[in-house]
Amino acid sequence: MNETDGRIPIHVADMQGPMDVCGKLWGYDGMLAAAYEDPEAFERILGLATQAFILLWKAQKELLGELFVPTHLYGWSYAPKHMGATVSVDSLVMISPSFYKKYFRPSLETIGRELGPTAIHSCGDWSAVVAEVCQTEGVIGLNVSQMELQQLVEAGMPQHIVATENVWSHQLADQADIIKRHRLRAEVNIIDPPTAPFYNQPKENWPDENICQLRENMLRYRELFAAK
Repeated sequence: MNETDGRIPIHVADMQGPMDVCGKLWGYDGMLAAAYEDPEAFERILGLATQAFILLWKAQKELLGELFVPTHLYGWSYAPKHMGATVSVDSLVMISPSFYKKYFRPSLETIGRELGPTAIHSCGDWSAVVAEVCQTEGVIGLNVSQMELQQLVEAGMPQHIVATENVWSHQLADQADIIKRHRLRAEVNIIDPPTAPFYNQPKENWPDENICQLRENMLRYRELFAAK
């Protein structure tokens, strides 16, 4: 922040949620087993990890002030002023809905109450717990890496939740159709634009054909997602 004279907004660090911090410290097998075999120790370490998450988030927010961007999720522009926190919970692929409800949900709701509306990220296919996650108090968004919008809909994601996903350009027509058909709130990140090789170069160095292609694509994308 000091080196840029406060000219560039700074994203929060990749904030792993309390469960995944415990999994890294304890080992996921030991952590999950402890929920049944040593619940007192399990609840203690989970509570400490939850409070540590809140303290670290608040410290970054206070340090960065107006430069603070409350999301670490790449390609995601959905970060309204009332946004609270984004939480990575990659262990969602390992658990059942009942386990989530009993052990994961309380710590995430504590984060929501302390920091405000939250968005949840998880890699892999976590269809089994999507519905439960969406019922968590304070959760307003889901960020997925490997899942698609249709999977989220089939897993029980309601319309009021904002879904974000990475999409190849050749998939855009299908994704736009799903968004409009199900009346979804979605943020779509196009991961293979034709000008990608030139993003780090001055625009005057971009080939004319790439600039024309970008303009054509933008018009096509707008038409695909335009409301009917």
